[in-house]
This record gives sequence, structure tokens and C-alpha cells, in this order.
Amino acid sequence: MVSARRAATIDASQFAAAYRDYLPKVLNFIRLRVPDEGVAEDLTAATFEQAFRKIGQLRNDDAFAGWLFRIARNEIGQYYRRRRPRMHEGQGSLDDLLDLPDRSESPFEAAARREQLAGVLDAIAGLTPREQEIIALRFVGGLTNHEIGQAMNLSDSNAGVILFRAIRKVRDLLGIEAGREP
Repeated sequence: MVSARRAATIDASQFAAAYRDYLPKVLNFIRLRVPDEGVAEDLTAATFEQAFRKIGQLRNDDAFAGWLFRIARNEIGQYYRRRRPRMHEGQGSLDDLLDLPDRSESPFEAAARREQLAGVLDAIAGLTPREQEIIALRFVGGLTNHEIGQAMNLSDSNAGVILFRAIRKVRDLLGIEAGREP
């Protein structure tokens, strides 16, 4: 347990800085797991509220990202437990990425990007749920292998191996050779 003295050293400005840094990462991670934007925003707010209340339990400041994403994962789990009859509706929300506009691309480029992204999402859908989550934590949440390990109760090396194998599976499904762009 963290001492009262250490908990008292964490001030609101430090937490506010962490909030600014991690808000977009946590929100994007949650967006991939729930059915709509409002729910994602609510769960993100709940994640940071829970983190603020329990910041004194954080034993190592370097573990903040993994700890925060573990809270986010727990909030997502609680959300689905509350709505158990419709458990997997949110998994299809990856398709929403296909509609993200990029104003700098031509209509042809946008269509090509959507087609390529659809292929990647189909390949990711063929992975196990754990592999999907690790890919989301790495590429949406921007976490390191160490932080992924903390978030998922894995060793750093195990998180890295699972990530490497998941990426290799996606490449194989897409017919991309390692070290070569599509």
C-alpha cells in the first residue's frame, strides 16, 4: 500500500498534465471497444475519475500508463457486464474508422485508403480477442510493450511476443512479406 505521504505528493496539476497527455489515447482505445461515441466518452470520463480517486494506490509513477489502461479495460468490462444480453455489439465499431475523413486526400485516395483499412480490419478480426486488444493498446493507445504488460498482467517480453505474432498473422492474412510495404 502507498504511504499517505506519497499520495499527498501527487497534486492536481500533475494529474491534469497526465490527463492531457493520455485523454486522446484512452478515448481512442475505448472507441474501438464500445458501440458509440457517447458511451466511449462516458467510459473515458469514468476511467479518469477512477484514476484520480485511486492515484494513491499507484506504487510506481513509471507504471502510470499501464495502470490507467487497466482501469479503462475494467470500465469497458463493467459496461458490457451491465448490458450482458447484447455483449459483442461494440466490436463492430472498428468499422467506424473507415469513415474518418482526411481532407488532404482526393476521392480516389480516400477510396483506396478505405479499402486498405477494411482489409486490415478484416485481418485483425481474425485474431484472438487478446491479440486484438494488444494491437489496440499498441497502435491506438500508443503503449509500449512494458505498458501493455502492465495493463494486461503480462511480462514485457510476453506482451512483445504476442504483439509480434499478432502483427505477423495480420501480415500473412494480407499477403504482406515482412519488411516490405503493401
